[in-house]
Amino acid sequence: VLPTVSVDATVVEYQNTTDFPTSPGGQFFYSSSMEEQANVDSGSAGRFQRTGKSWRVGGSSPVCRFYGSVSLGPNSHFYTGHFGECAELKRMQQTPVPTVRQQWNSEGIVFYALSTYQSTVGEKRCPVDTKPVYRGYNNAFKSDGVKNAWNSNHRFSLESADIAALVRTYGWVDEGIAFCAL
Repeated sequence: VLPTVSVDATVVEYQNTTDFPTSPGGQFFYSSSMEEQANVDSGSAGRFQRTGKSWRVGGSSPVCRFYGSVSLGPNSHFYTGHFGECAELKRMQQTPVPTVRQQWNSEGIVFYALSTYQSTVGEKRCPVDTKPVYRGYNNAFKSDGVKNAWNSNHRFSLESADIAALVRTYGWVDEGIAFCAL
């Protein structure tokens, strides 16, 4: 059960390379709940460490969080601020959780952000006085559908250079702007 969603909070980024040695760049996790952050900081969720990166929550777009089926995985969380993507993953979710195939399981809304808009040249942009939050994907499932040996994971960052470094060093995929932060 997720903690109550706060409208005045900060999303904190965590990284774990120790428990995920085969995952290029490690696994990333995000939380805006002080209660959940204290839990992660205590080590009860594995060896996740704060990276020092964060952003302020706020806006009208709910960001949904999903977790992979415990027995089959993926052992990862997935976050999306895109209403259609969130709805589709919820629609695909089977209950009870299947024991023979992986699936993303909805954990609910974890924070609110601002949606992007399309510029006149078709690029995603953020409203004035907000900051883009970029998303990178660790390429666990390559574009040809072939599965790599690690679980899916995404990194979100206010700094496009953080995503570019993962692309350059580990072969991640730069997915552009995911949503906008205050």
